[in-house]
Amino acid sequence: MEDQPMEKVEVKQEDQKKKKGSSPQKSAASVFWCDRRDASPFKAKEDPFNPQNKLEGFICKKDGHMGGSLYITHVNGKLLEEPQVIYGAPKLLYPYVGFDTDKYMDFTSKNPKSYAISNKWNGTNVHFFRYTDAHGQQFVSAKSKGSVFMGNTPFGAFLTNTRKVVGLDAKDSISLDNLPPLLSVFSDSNIQGVTFELCGKGEPHLVNYDFDLDLKPLFLTTITGQIKPVIVEPDQPFPFTTNEEMVSRCAKFQEQDYKSNVQYRKDHGMEARYEYDHFFMEGRVLYILDAEGFLIRRDMFKIKPRDIEEVHWGNFTSNIQGRVREAIEKIILRNKPMNKASLQEELDMGSKEWSKHGEASWSYALQLTKGEIPSRITDTRRYVILCGFPGSGREVARQALGDRGWTIIPSQISQEDAINLIRSELTKNCKVCIDHFNLEYRERKMWIAEAMKMGVLSIDCIFFDVPKDVCQSNDNGSASKEIWKFRIAKPELREGMGRIFTVKSVEDIPTTLELVENRNGAE
Repeated sequence: MEDQPMEKVEVKQEDQKKKKGSSPQKSAASVFWCDRRDASPFKAKEDPFNPQNKLEGFICKKDGHMGGSLYITHVNGKLLEEPQVIYGAPKLLYPYVGFDTDKYMDFTSKNPKSYAISNKWNGTNVHFFRYTDAHGQQFVSAKSKGSVFMGNTPFGAFLTNTRKVVGLDAKDSISLDNLPPLLSVFSDSNIQGVTFELCGKGEPHLVNYDFDLDLKPLFLTTITGQIKPVIVEPDQPFPFTTNEEMVSRCAKFQEQDYKSNVQYRKDHGMEARYEYDHFFMEGRVLYILDAEGFLIRRDMFKIKPRDIEEVHWGNFTSNIQGRVREAIEKIILRNKPMNKASLQEELDMGSKEWSKHGEASWSYALQLTKGEIPSRITDTRRYVILCGFPGSGREVARQALGDRGWTIIPSQISQEDAINLIRSELTKNCKVCIDHFNLEYRERKMWIAEAMKMGVLSIDCIFFDVPKDVCQSNDNGSASKEIWKFRIAKPELREGMGRIFTVKSVEDIPTTLELVENRNGAE
């Protein structure tokens, strides 16, 4: 069923109230403009901000204008005289005409009067909303996009952190008579909800913010479902003159954000990787507005710089693994079914890309959901490949890493045993050091492949760039004579490693190991 303009949603809602004998689920689906199976029932859901209350009803599982919306039928077991529709926060859309193009849609036919381009905060969506019980008493609570209420999950303490920013203790409720300053908008009876982004260092994502935790206001939702963005930029909104002018301005923001990201990684000695703290900006949000400053059709669009937007589907790299991890977390947070369709949708992957790489993405997702790979929040694994001749200082580094709690994969065991040990240790969220000569590309490639299969976010290499004659002198003839016949192939980032640290002498080792321990250490 196609999404409909909000005007039609409101008419549909009024019509369904007058229907006699219609099942609650059918009525909810009618309001949500979705198939009946996408109106998912929930029963006795306890409100974490008002724990004396338990709600029943339906939640819309279909992405679109009404995605994540609620249809409340009971509060504390009492049937409401009229079901309450709680409008959710719609999913951000791409502004392009299709999956495989960067050509913008033409918005002229929607008759926009203005538009705004706001910062896209990188965190977790938190939607506060008001609802009423059978006695007419009003309450304020909060939900994520696909859930009935906010909660803590293995991917983050979202409920705890939200309470912290709002200024609520663990047992505090939200009263309309004593609203926290952040929620003062609920004093306006026309406001049904206010949506924030929970972000900061305490809620780690792609962007490294300079504050611990905050709730950044995004938009207000009225009791009729209209959305009004919170525009903090002093020179906005911009008047809509032509579609070409608006697209040109969006493109300038995209290029500006891309350059900021490139400079940020350069300043911090980072490669372009889809990992925590590797970006300065996630992008912008484009709001297309009517004459009163409301969104047209509740649509909003994500405008991302090309280093975030580009998906290198040519190879299943760590960048793509990072995207799959992010998609899985969103699916779980939004209580969506864990299947291939949900994954493809969250990855924004077109049919062409999915036909090539869908199975690899799904296989990797299964590893994540089975617990074989830690979540991004809890992942503390490191993976370092030592590369050098005997006598180069490799032995000193190996001993030091072992003393720091790293698991050493020694060269004395078979390749099969080494791989089994690597998989076992990475599953246990451990730090792993590959202590082999690793003189050639093909040998290093094997170890890198194992790390990528296990979704390791940080793959490093320590290259012991010490002259062969010095190594032979330090080794005192203990190594096989055959090893000295080889030439070392200098490791390169294109092999799949995130960082390469070069050691010229044993004096370099302590500083190098400190950088290896620090995921953001410069090479």
